[in-house]
Amino acid sequence: MTTFFANPNAQANSFGVRASPVVLLFGVIDVSFDIALGNWVVTPELLYWNLKLGTTETKLQGFGGALSYHFSGALVDSWYLGAFGKTLGIEVSGSSETGELDTTIIGGRAGYLWVWNTFYMNLGATLGSVAESDLVITNTTTSSTRIETIPTNGLGVGIDFKIGFSF
Repeated sequence: MTTFFANPNAQANSFGVRASPVVLLFGVIDVSFDIALGNWVVTPELLYWNLKLGTTETKLQGFGGALSYHFSGALVDSWYLGAFGKTLGIEVSGSSETGELDTTIIGGRAGYLWVWNTFYMNLGATLGSVAESDLVITNTTTSSTRIETIPTNGLGVGIDFKIGFSF
């Protein structure tokens, strides 16, 4: 049985690099490196964003990894189910205040991977939880520092969509 638009003669590759085209439109670099091991795929992930609007600058840096099981084999047309974890560092600085937040996100994802020879894409859903984190706010005009704990006792959902090339 062939999958819609997929190449039935596509061969599984061992490595791949994917990026999220939707967030790239906003200047966010969200890159995944796939390493195929049988039906498993190990995926180191990097996230970076730097936006400056007027006197406010926002920086986002993250790294982590994922492990997913592909039911028909790694880096071929297949349903997948996996888990991920990542750390995020967010810094927002304005003319007189700076806010910094470091946190960890863990969760799961499920979806489908389509492969056309060396081009591939995935579409799925994620469910994740953010660890309770400390927000550090520094006011440069008064030389004061305020530390607040941000409660995060809930789950978040998202879309897992990336396109890339395998080799």
